[in-house]
Amino acid sequence: DQHTPRVIESLRGVRAVAASGGLNHSLVLSAAGEVYSFGAGDGGQIGHDPDSLFVPSRDWHQPQQEVTERLQLTPRVIDSLQGVRVVAVAAGAYHSLLLSEAQHVYSFGGGGATRRSSSRGRTSRFT
Repeated sequence: DQHTPRVIESLRGVRAVAASGGLNHSLVLSAAGEVYSFGAGDGGQIGHDPDSLFVPSRDWHQPQQEVTERLQLTPRVIDSLQGVRVVAVAAGAYHSLLLSEAQHVYSFGGGGATRRSSSRGRTSRFT
């Protein structure tokens, strides 16, 4: 737990222009249009392959609970967005939304209703 504001060291050198926080995940947009995400990713809300995420041990988290979450502990660029320049980010409780320069909306994370989104008659799908 972090109770006072501090610089995220792994984002030093990144010119951040926007940030958004969900229930247990965060998004940071760079001036170059790249999206960095981190936090809980078990519902797909951070846009990374679940197999690439950290799975905490029972002792690391809460010993009395079964561990089901997968974490990205430091901000990481969402690789599947290569070639897409993002201009806005929004993090909901369990999902994320991105707006591209081409005015496509990308949605990912928990819930079937947020899996697809439409922009200007086109459907973009992010998996």
